[in-house]
Amino acid sequence: SVIGGDLDIRKNNALIRGIRVAGDVFIEKNNASIVDCVIEGNLTIRGNNTRVALCDVWGEVTIEANNTVLVSNRFASRPAVNGNNTVCGSNVTFDDLDDDGIVTDDELGDSVVCASKSKDK
Repeated sequence: SVIGGDLDIRKNNALIRGIRVAGDVFIEKNNASIVDCVIEGNLTIRGNNTRVALCDVWGEVTIEANNTVLVSNRFASRPAVNGNNTVCGSNVTFDDLDDDGIVTDDELGDSVVCASKSKDK
């Protein structure tokens, strides 16, 4: 499925899979999962306990929630983490060097390490 604009998730326990979003994705509610996706815009996570897996995100990633899990994603930019207890595994950056809109293995970059905001700071 393809959404030609933005996707704003405003329901708890939402499960989104196999989707391409031409705009931005906003996750506003708790316990959402988004799997096997392409997000051509930005990804903003404000809902707690969100899970994102197997996605390509071409825009900025902002995490303002707690307990976010990111697994096997490819990001055009490193996530800005402002929440607590963010867990990352097998995420990488990419740079579409030939501007063809397709991420190939030779365009993959560094592993993404998520640094959660510390409650002590």
